[in-house]
Amino acid sequence: MPPSFQPFVHDLVTTVAAPSVTLSGTDGQVRGVGAQGFFVGERRLLSTLRLEAFGREPEMIRGHHDPDGTFDVLAVIRDGTEPTPDPTLLLSRRRRQSRTGFTETWAIHNRGVEPRVIPVELISSSDFADMTAVKSGRPPTTRQVASLEGDTLTYRSADSVVAILASNEPTVDVESGSLRWAIAIDPKAEVVITIEVRGSTTALAFRGSTAVPWATPVLRCADERLVDLVEWGFHDLEAMLLADNDEAADVFVGAGSPWFLTLFG
Repeated sequence: MPPSFQPFVHDLVTTVAAPSVTLSGTDGQVRGVGAQGFFVGERRLLSTLRLEAFGREPEMIRGHHDPDGTFDVLAVIRDGTEPTPDPTLLLSRRRRQSRTGFTETWAIHNRGVEPRVIPVELISSSDFADMTAVKSGRPPTTRQVASLEGDTLTYRSADSVVAILASNEPTVDVESGSLRWAIAIDPKAEVVITIEVRGSTTALAFRGSTAVPWATPVLRCADERLVDLVEWGFHDLEAMLLADNDEAADVFVGAGSPWFLTLFG
């Protein structure tokens, strides 16, 4: 058996609202490799959540991570039929993490002079891997089968569940774990799609807390970068607040994300 290695996380984007964490590539895609995924507590509920248009992944122009935990990506969508080398379809993608999951808002802009119909697909998968298995580099290889519960694509295991709910009435394919749209956009217009991911697990030692146990300082400094650094640091600490399941007043900061988002050391 070949050796396994702990996957690197330094090149991933982390959005966290303990006990919920999403680890993605810098373009927002969760490709099911390494440590990428959506986690609640010590369980990976989604290992893949990948957006495609015209059967291709959007091409990122830039990404921006705000101190409040919001992550934004600007990308272009191309299918090879553009009349000029300049892309006419732009995608703005925003993720906001919550204690139980995250919301993504996609805004597709048509800057061209012709109406377009864009096939869009969101591809998902789940392995319900334990964090220790992900950290060891040997997560399970068995793919979970999704189901359609009401209008949500849902994955369930003995102790965990994750559901994906989308606007704009997608076609849901439970066999492939996909949601599909045919998005019609007029010239100089945009269409917005909202994705909600919600997960829970009974294998959860601690719950998230909003009871901030400190007074956040107000810093004034000639160098605004220091002000931003302090504000960002306090936001990160607040995002990692956890509490005892049986005593909500017992609040602490998780040791780190993603490996030790728990009481440690």
